[in-house]
Amino acid sequence: MNKLHNFWYWLKCRLWHRYNIVVCKTLPPTWCDRDYLLLYAAFQILEDFVKYEKGHFYENVYELYLPDGEERARNEEAHWNIIRELYSWWQRRKNDNDYDNYKEDNQMFHKLIDVRENLWT
Repeated sequence: MNKLHNFWYWLKCRLWHRYNIVVCKTLPPTWCDRDYLLLYAAFQILEDFVKYEKGHFYENVYELYLPDGEERARNEEAHWNIIRELYSWWQRRKNDNDYDNYKEDNQMFHKLIDVRENLWT
């Protein structure tokens, strides 16, 4: 029964629920340089996370389960503030086709990488 369940789950994920596919909704379906695709894909994942997953940010799992929970909870709140900042910035940035500030894009991309460990549900 377990093998059948695993196969069914694999089939559903393969055909309908493509969790490992990132669709960059704000990019046209034409050629895109890889440097922009990387930026747009990373921030599309952030946008999807904030909109649809939200996850553990509404429950303090660190305080519940870990011995150093209070300190980890403070760090998580600081990271959540950065995630909010990145999300707000991306909402302004993503549709601005005339915008070409590579330096700012890279700074925000690095910030996203720094809080990557908090993007789980």
